[in-house]
Amino acid sequence: MTTPTQPQTMTMTEAGRVTMATSIKARNMFLVVGSGTGWTGTPPAMNGGEESLEAAFGVTKARLVQYVYPDEAGDVRMADGTRRTVTATPTKHLYCEFQLDFEDSPNETVREMAVYLGSQFASSVPAGATYAPIGNVQSVGQFLAMKNTVPRERLGAEITLGEVLTF
Repeated sequence: MTTPTQPQTMTMTEAGRVTMATSIKARNMFLVVGSGTGWTGTPPAMNGGEESLEAAFGVTKARLVQYVYPDEAGDVRMADGTRRTVTATPTKHLYCEFQLDFEDSPNETVREMAVYLGSQFASSVPAGATYAPIGNVQSVGQFLAMKNTVPRERLGAEITLGEVLTF
């Protein structure tokens, strides 16, 4: 009598992770921002099963996407205090920079954000625009990553949101 064996899953290699990052970097990347459910202080934990933001209000196109690697002396400083160094050599880490300009939903508070690929603005949005309110988005695209964040009140201020995606 034979004992059934558990099917073995394949393990992603480092080279495979670099390939994934390279493939993603070649696509148009967008950040969907939302106001969440109104928490203050520490944001609620993510469980990985989320499929969308709770209260999206806008979509902005990535202004910069670069390969990076962890480096305590790096010149890219993240909100959590870690640092990265930019490199032309493909890595499994992508630094993505998104901008909310003064006029982009100026009175909203950012509590949640998600990276999407291939978002499409409605035809009413001027060509070349980098931001659209959620009501002017034809398709948010393919959902890639999400996080809740400490509330960031816009109050008409311009803010830059830098995130690292690791594959």
